[in-house]
Amino acid sequence: MTNRDSEFPQLERSFSTASSSTSLLSNSDRTTNSSSVGTIVGPGSLSGKAIYKLGKITLKGVEQVAIYRRLSTISFYFPHRDSTYVNGIEQMYLDLLELSRPEMYSNGIHFQASGMVMAQIGSRNIKYLLDALNHFPVIEIGHFVADIMPHFDPISLTSMSHADVVRDPILKPYVESLHEREDNSLAPLVDFFSQLLSLDEGRCDVVLANGVLDMMLGLYVTDFQDVLAPQAVPASSKKSSLLGACNSLFMGVLLKGSGLELISKHGLSILWPFHPALEFLSDTERRRSRRRTYWDMTSRDYIGWRMSSIHNMMFDSSSVFDVNALLDAVMDCLNFVASADEEISYRGLRSLYTTIAREHKPLTVATAVLSHISMGEGFDVAFTLKRISDRLAGLLSPTSRAVELFTLENDPSDLIADVLTIFINFFAFIARTSETYHKLVSETGIIQIGRVTLAIVENTKMEGEKPMTIKELLNKDEDIELYSSMYDTTADAPYPVHAVRWNLIILEKPVPRRRMLLAPLGRWAKGGLVYHRF
Repeated sequence: MTNRDSEFPQLERSFSTASSSTSLLSNSDRTTNSSSVGTIVGPGSLSGKAIYKLGKITLKGVEQVAIYRRLSTISFYFPHRDSTYVNGIEQMYLDLLELSRPEMYSNGIHFQASGMVMAQIGSRNIKYLLDALNHFPVIEIGHFVADIMPHFDPISLTSMSHADVVRDPILKPYVESLHEREDNSLAPLVDFFSQLLSLDEGRCDVVLANGVLDMMLGLYVTDFQDVLAPQAVPASSKKSSLLGACNSLFMGVLLKGSGLELISKHGLSILWPFHPALEFLSDTERRRSRRRTYWDMTSRDYIGWRMSSIHNMMFDSSSVFDVNALLDAVMDCLNFVASADEEISYRGLRSLYTTIAREHKPLTVATAVLSHISMGEGFDVAFTLKRISDRLAGLLSPTSRAVELFTLENDPSDLIADVLTIFINFFAFIARTSETYHKLVSETGIIQIGRVTLAIVENTKMEGEKPMTIKELLNKDEDIELYSSMYDTTADAPYPVHAVRWNLIILEKPVPRRRMLLAPLGRWAKGGLVYHRF
């Protein structure tokens, strides 16, 4: 025995043995003799971490053997269904919870016990586990949750390979127990926490505070993708099922009447997607006014993932989202573009471009921007629009760092011209709203960028674009007359040329509520879906 060992008294541990008790698995034709089904007496009799690390130090020799023997006996019945009954199953769960306590036992014991618990959670067979947790000290439940949550951090999981997952002693049994028809790999875990929170109010705060809220925030910034699924592009259905599970958890919290204070102080109360049944999301205008402050304070990892999520959400034409999700995405993009950090600013511009170009609907995004502008307080519209214009000007230099930050590896060579065209159309939508907005836009420098863009598109060979006259596009005499004051109305030109010219007219002259010519469909949409991580 070492000096260190002698400093601590041996913890007395005993295992009561059930004499040849016979347990019948109700779903099996097998009848098995169950020996050594008993209670572990030791560190678990104390609450909290009063004996922190003492278990590892004092458990030697025969005691370790007894514990492994007990785990071997328990493992014979795991995993199992809720409909299965084994004599002494309740005590088995209590023993597993005891042996899975962090820092109390060797890693071998800890992970073997925790793995059996995680397999039950992954398979959604948690009836006996919840019963055991209902008798477990609240503080120990907090330690239990805090121990497993780092393994399910969405940000970390996005960078893990499948090989990494199957090497993780907590993730491996969980993933291997998932049903093949499970919509989202993390849904069973979220549903488990929902049921755990429903046990009583005393457990609500301790569960939320020990990593569950942080996990939810990570799920949001990664757009609820199935971070444990071995696939490149998460399906929209997988996202919606996980979001639904998360909302159910929050509704359960609110019904209990506890946990609301914790949520209100967390970033979730600012960022979480709107849902009419969630009280902490009711003040949408106040929440949106605080988004910029939140993003200014949070980590670059979270910002990077939010920008990537917006880009990929808008890139995926199959994704469905409501107006609140669009408003949140647009406002976040504007906040990112306004950042003093050049990389964040250009990545934000890229996400904003993808949002505008989605389904060829810049009017929708312009409306969202005008809604953002109407908030007034906390949003400097002149500065933000000027920043967008300045970033676009940076893209005109083909060798600049701006182009490197904005573009992706698979982008077409003519993307920048398309980007400029889309944004000129976007600025024109805002300018035509009123004389006030027109003045605001005209002072950003976008008109000069528009002239350069027009020169680019006029000198670009556009395959597949049939030349046409402006009279085929504008059916009002007053519009055609306005066009003819600056350009030849009889000359044929590809549609993109006419669109840029007309948008320039709107930008240069206050002509509120004039008809718009939409910019051509974004070049990014012609190459198919490419999932990207900034």
